[in-house]
Amino acid sequence: MSLVAFCFMGGGGVGTAIGSRIVQSMGLNSIFLFYGVMLIITTIIAYFTIKEI
Repeated sequence: MSLVAFCFMGGGGVGTAIGSRIVQSMGLNSIFLFYGVMLIITTIIAYFTIKEI
């Protein structure tokens, strides 16, 4: 359980740190586009990882 909490808190901190840099340099619309593209890539990877052969 503590590993789950560590990953949750660590991921939130890293995401906030990276996101704030993107917002400062390129604006708020860019972060939504970046995170949207990354969500689509994660979905595609998960699909091929879980897909039955």
